[in-house]
Amino acid sequence: MSKFKDISTVTFYTIILFIFLDMVIFRHCFHFGLAITDTYGSDKSIHKYQPYFEFMDANKLQNESSYDNANFYKDDGSLRVAFFGGSTGVPLDEKYFSESLTKHLGKKVQVVNFSCSSAEHKQHLHMLVELLPKYNPDIIIFYGGVNETTLHYSMDPRPGFPYNYYYKHDTSPLLQFLIENSAVISTLEMKYGLFTTQKKLAKEYNVGSDEYNKKIVDKYFETLMLAKNVSSTLKSKEFGKTKFLAFYQPFQIPKYFEETNSQIKKEIKNVDYIFDIQNAYNDLDKDIWIDYCHVKDDSGANKHIIDVMSEITAKQAQKL
Repeated sequence: MSKFKDISTVTFYTIILFIFLDMVIFRHCFHFGLAITDTYGSDKSIHKYQPYFEFMDANKLQNESSYDNANFYKDDGSLRVAFFGGSTGVPLDEKYFSESLTKHLGKKVQVVNFSCSSAEHKQHLHMLVELLPKYNPDIIIFYGGVNETTLHYSMDPRPGFPYNYYYKHDTSPLLQFLIENSAVISTLEMKYGLFTTQKKLAKEYNVGSDEYNKKIVDKYFETLMLAKNVSSTLKSKEFGKTKFLAFYQPFQIPKYFEETNSQIKKEIKNVDYIFDIQNAYNDLDKDIWIDYCHVKDDSGANKHIIDVMSEITAKQAQKL
């Protein structure tokens, strides 16, 4: 009995030591497997779950229980602009955007930025239905391209789904906790995909095939066409019907995406409400990038892209 008790005690403390080394020393001191936390767990403080729009910016709620109860626009006669993007749209400053559009349009403009990390245009489309009929904005702008295309090749492969949807909805809370806090589990997941459905889904959707690449392209344009159609049902005091514009954002093109990217850029030329601004950063310092799509806050790139979009938006508005 004493021998069994000794073995149990040793086993217990061994497990405790392993957990400490795994979750504290290797994970948080040496940052093993930390990249997966950045991908999956870093957005929990800014996301709220609502019907249809699964990924929404909690900071935009203004302490209200839902978007429906929040008041985003001042009733001051300004031209109202609703802006939607993913994480690259979040840091685009509403005040500067409003000032830039006001300068280019020659009339007072109020921009509200509804961008949210992880969100892509299919979620933005749902927001047009859920939120904007209350406000009837004059102009709606979609800004994206990364979440809608490239991330499907390495994350959730289903075109139109948020890139981490499979993780948030197909993975149990216990596994999510372990992936986000265990160096061993997160490393195994990143290398072999043992604990989530990502690899299974990628195989099912035949990611990287010509057929799959076409689905990515088709879904991008289909979603924007639907967004334009929904926008046209809204009433604008300025234009009669709400004006819709979409911008294909700047990002550094991964090799596996070069051919599909070329196809998207080619098709954009045939659509009068989508504008290719992928090369907007070409004349800026190459040191602006944090990764292949995000830019440094102090680089001036975010103000630059606002000015680029403002100029194009003003030209389109003046055609009406």
